[in-house]
Amino acid sequence: MTTARKAFKCLILFLTFCISFSVFSYEGEEEVERVFSKIKDLRSPTLEEYKQIQEFLRYGKREYLAPFYLPIKGENKTGIGRARRVIQLVSDQDEMPVFEINRLVANKQNKNCILLYSSYDPMYAKRIDVLRTELRQKGFQGDILIRKGGYPYMNKEGIKLCHIPYSWKVAFFKEAIELGYKNILWIDLSLYPLKNLQEIFTLLEQKGHLCLSGGVNLDFGYKYGHHLDGAIHSLKISNAHLAQIPHITTTIVGFNADNPKSMKVISEWFEETKRVEPCMTLYPEELALSVVAWRNGLTPLMKHGLIVCVKENYHQRRHYPLWNFLQDLQFKFNQ
Repeated sequence: MTTARKAFKCLILFLTFCISFSVFSYEGEEEVERVFSKIKDLRSPTLEEYKQIQEFLRYGKREYLAPFYLPIKGENKTGIGRARRVIQLVSDQDEMPVFEINRLVANKQNKNCILLYSSYDPMYAKRIDVLRTELRQKGFQGDILIRKGGYPYMNKEGIKLCHIPYSWKVAFFKEAIELGYKNILWIDLSLYPLKNLQEIFTLLEQKGHLCLSGGVNLDFGYKYGHHLDGAIHSLKISNAHLAQIPHITTTIVGFNADNPKSMKVISEWFEETKRVEPCMTLYPEELALSVVAWRNGLTPLMKHGLIVCVKENYHQRRHYPLWNFLQDLQFKFNQ
């Protein structure tokens, strides 16, 4: 055998070896693929199939969640790991997932929408109904897209993202864009509207996005262990970059589908999310979005606290004309 042929054979063996160990891109992916391979129609799982997925999410071998069980300053590590397993796809009474479009304006040309998603956990499922009523009472003019249980983007097999912490946010944006909406706003269930949100949608129309800063860059959270090294490096940045990147919060976040930069950010955010590793951190969706926005030159419009207040400073509302939401992490249902 000639030297050249030997070298070629060695190269083939090396490539075969590499391929054999790169079929799966993250720890535990093989088990994830096995679970989803059992679902006959990923666009429309049966009740029993949803239960199988839910069982895996709660109790299955999910090796990629290991970073959440590492010691983290000031946090209950067991609680963090458990919190990544509690998503409920169907109700305790075997109710199937719900998808609704609530039209609060008669104009069929309306392109404004709000996204509301909740696990079928009773607390969240109840809160989503209360929030819908609050938006209507405040005079919001647009559509409210509601998903209770299940997962967004089901027409594109969105259920295959459900094992990725907080991937429902970017998946819901993708779904709303495909439904033809222009100004799309995600709001967390911890928010209580104070106005009709016209100011918010005017900003979306004029600026092309509503990304808000937490008032710090990513290096601040890194000091407290909130952004984990594996996730950071999987986004192709070094720890030195963190001081340059604003931390974008996603309690409220919006994008204009006619804005090219916003659409590029959503597309890249979605792709990074699908890779799983960028989401293995304490702020899964926010780290990836912050990095992608920074890469594309999309800077936060303002600080989160100029749009959202908390109960402790609500009495100062006349000094903050842009406050459109009150945030209360302790849901109250006696309204």
